[in-house]
Amino acid sequence: MKKRLCSLLLMLVLVLSCTYEMPVALSTDEVHASTQKLQFNTKKLTLRAGCRAQIYAYGWYTGRIKYYSTNSEVVTISKNCVVKAKNKGTATLIVEDTGNGHKSKCKVTVKKKLTSSQVRSKLYELKESYPEGKHWTNNNKDKYGNGGCYAFMTIAQEYVFGKEVMRKQHTSFKKIKVGDHIRIGNYHSVVVLKKKENSVIVVEGNYNSSIHWGREITKAELNKTGFYVDTCVW
Repeated sequence: MKKRLCSLLLMLVLVLSCTYEMPVALSTDEVHASTQKLQFNTKKLTLRAGCRAQIYAYGWYTGRIKYYSTNSEVVTISKNCVVKAKNKGTATLIVEDTGNGHKSKCKVTVKKKLTSSQVRSKLYELKESYPEGKHWTNNNKDKYGNGGCYAFMTIAQEYVFGKEVMRKQHTSFKKIKVGDHIRIGNYHSVVVLKKKENSVIVVEGNYNSSIHWGREITKAELNKTGFYVDTCVW
């Protein structure tokens, strides 16, 4: 009898061991992700009027996602989370989960739009830290790891327009503005200090291994090498 009971118990153990699944432990990141409510990736944003920025929302949601601004005269947000600064002031961007009413906010401060002369003046403020002839090569980096002329261009544009600014690319000489980045022949970057009818005056890094202010580049030269433009105001 005892042997038979032991046999039955052994069979029961074997069956249970084959059919029972042990619970799987989630990592901290997985638990966080599974309970994360919808929210923006940033709580604050500062832009110049006329500029745009790309933000995004992430997390779990139960219904349709809706984006809107508390003051569309100051700033707007598209369904793709592109933020457009329109006029000086402050406003709040909101992403809402219409399924449960949950909302997340991002406060936006819009500074006044700069005129061409004001952009030029801001750029010349950099001359104290980056004087004519200062040694500058590909070993000089920006905070993103870019080197040389491209690094200096990034530093200059972010000083004037802010680090969050979104750039638009084009290839029209006519549309070039003060503060724009011109990529010449896909090998050298300059920032526009002044726009003339058939030329531009620029500041640049890694020009003969140094910072150089005031070189004039003609439209014909740009067309010969090929170029594209990154503008921060569009």
